[in-house]
Amino acid sequence: MSGQTTQYPSAMMSAVMALDYYLNDKIEIVVVGQGDERDRMIAHLWTSYLPNRIIAVSDHGRDRLPLFEERASVDGVTRAYVCRNSVCHLPATTVDELRDHLSRI
Repeated sequence: MSGQTTQYPSAMMSAVMALDYYLNDKIEIVVVGQGDERDRMIAHLWTSYLPNRIIAVSDHGRDRLPLFEERASVDGVTRAYVCRNSVCHLPATTVDELRDHLSRI
């Protein structure tokens, strides 16, 4: 690939991004709930550098996507589920807890 990279550098960006995704950890973050705490969690996620992340947000967690399976807001409390390579922390219920979980991935 080195020959193609030097001959077509701008065309190789997708290949480099795919290789980066393949070689590094996959991070899934699911935020379920409503209200100010959810909004603060989402704002924190968008301002954090988290390469290869997937962020999914739901008001209730009953969406038909596999990321939302068995992940729901309980008693109206917003929950953020942080997973690295399909291994998840206990759900965070505050921005500070979310920040703590993210610092460990």
